[in-house]
Amino acid sequence: MEKRPLDTELEVLWSEHLEDDVFSVRAYNVLAHRLGLRTLGDILNLTRDDIAKARGAGKKTLDDIAKLVRSCGYELNGFTDAGPNCKKCKQRDFLRPAHQHFLKLAREFNRSYHHPKDRAFVFPNRISGETGWDIVKRAIFATYNVSSIASLPDGAQAKINEFAMGLTDILFQQLRDRAKEYKRSNI
Repeated sequence: MEKRPLDTELEVLWSEHLEDDVFSVRAYNVLAHRLGLRTLGDILNLTRDDIAKARGAGKKTLDDIAKLVRSCGYELNGFTDAGPNCKKCKQRDFLRPAHQHFLKLAREFNRSYHHPKDRAFVFPNRISGETGWDIVKRAIFATYNVSSIASLPDGAQAKINEFAMGLTDILFQQLRDRAKEYKRSNI
């Protein structure tokens, strides 16, 4: 597989190692074990032939890949002989700074407070980037009385991102406090 250059904006995110909790079990097994992918960026180098050759790869694997790509602000329109056909979603760019801030805090929280094999000393729940971000987005939509990112006022992008980052900071401070209480009560 010949490597294609990564979009610099996504380089840090795509260099993350594949984690089994991001994909279904089948999709993870196909991507990590059968195709030998180690990072999320390796997905950008898949071709239609690569997927067709992998035993067990099907609609669920493609759906999981599309969901991950969508969470990064891109829309997956299938795979070609050259690789995935992705286009940037303009709507996602509006809240990109706040979303990147959320993903950074989620990764830090999960690394610090969650380890599935040592439940006595860690917070029992892993923070999902997608579910947690949906909570922040719903709060933004309720505050601005809109139903989608496309309906947010164009001139207020910086203000809305600042508000979203503030909400994210509050959310993760509450989660860190709860995780510390959980640790103390289980020692």
